Amino acid sequence: MKNGFPATTANGYDPQNPYANRDPRLTEFVVVNGSSYGGGTINTGVGGGIDRLDSIPNFSTTTGYYLKKTLHPGVRLNDDGTAVGQRHYDVYFRYTELFLIFAEAANEIGGPDNSINGLTPRDVIAAIRQRAGIDQPDTYLASITTTEAMRELIRNERRIELSFEGHRFWDLRRWGYL
Repeated sequence: MKNGFPATTANGYDPQNPYANRDPRLTEFVVVNGSSYGGGTINTGVGGGIDRLDSIPNFSTTTGYYLKKTLHPGVRLNDDGTAVGQRHYDVYFRYTELFLIFAEAANEIGGPDNSINGLTPRDVIAAIRQRAGIDQPDTYLASITTTEAMRELIRNERRIELSFEGHRFWDLRRWGYL
């Protein structure tokens, strides 16, 4: 949620209005129904034209969502399924990933407030969440006191920040879930 807490009804999540007060990264990474993108408003529901579910076989959304994170806003699908091409550059290593690796390692060594050269895992996660638009002060982050709780928060931040970049499978293997 925008307040930093997990998305549960107890923390303000409304199933009737699922995009209200959510972590701002949701609409930064995914085009949801009603989003403005590429010079227009995306409507994946009834009357959505080429944006609606399954309007162009093998090209349009089958889930109601479009991936926005690695998409160039100038590229649009046409009614016939052709696309207007644009140059695209793949990113292989992000600055944020470097800090998440540091936070994970520092937390495992000494916990959420373990300082290495003046930087703690809590500082790193706070900076990432503040840059993402999480409401400040981040009371959820402030409530984290154990290595285990910070580990779960760091893993969740990796899941969100590095989504759709090919890291999740390898993270799950490294953490022993697969």
